Amino acid sequence: MHYKTRELHQRVTVLPEGLLEAVLPEHLGAVVAMNIIGHFDPGERRQIWRLLAERLMPGGRAVLNLQPPGEPVPAPEFRGAEVQVGRRAYEG
Repeated sequence: MHYKTRELHQRVTVLPEGLLEAVLPEHLGAVVAMNIIGHFDPGERRQIWRLLAERLMPGGRAVLNLQPPGEPVPAPEFRGAEVQVGRRAYEG
């Protein structure tokens, strides 16, 4: 693994909770939330935008995308990947 990649693995935290249930730090340098926005209803999306506006540090970035579904739809859980990052093991 490249040195810079190892360094970033020590600085990244992936949480097992949903975005709106997670206990997040007061200030966020970056947020990556891929393929999830379509699963939130309009009220929940407003909560997400508010959370980002309040907690992203100046110069912070949020990366989100809107991939189908375009309306809230339940998604079944499945294990697609597993990786060790720092002291934690993550399953996706």
